[in-house]
Amino acid sequence: MTEGKTGKKLDEARKQQGKLYMSYPEWDLISQLCDVLEVFQVAILDLSRSDIPTLPMVLPLYKQVEVKLEQALKSAQESAIGSMSISQKAYKAALNKLAKYIAAACESPLHLIATGK
Repeated sequence: MTEGKTGKKLDEARKQQGKLYMSYPEWDLISQLCDVLEVFQVAILDLSRSDIPTLPMVLPLYKQVEVKLEQALKSAQESAIGSMSISQKAYKAALNKLAKYIAAACESPLHLIATGK
């Protein structure tokens, strides 16, 4: 990015380079977010299948997502210093929304029919 530049152009390139730099904690956060997002990707792909009935898979997939979010929240709380981090707020918001979906799914008779229980 700074190769072959001198003077003002070099200074500007270094400023840009500094903006792109991520600290180790930021890389850790990105890594944790990727882990959490992976469980969402698996759930979406499983529920998007058209070759098999997917309704019986909803509650187990919700539970997998819930467990992953709880683990991520616990990890974020253990590594946090001071006030609640943005990742903690995001995980809590996701868990609250997921709880509403789980409650709605459990109340629906369609899930009872789909799972045969």
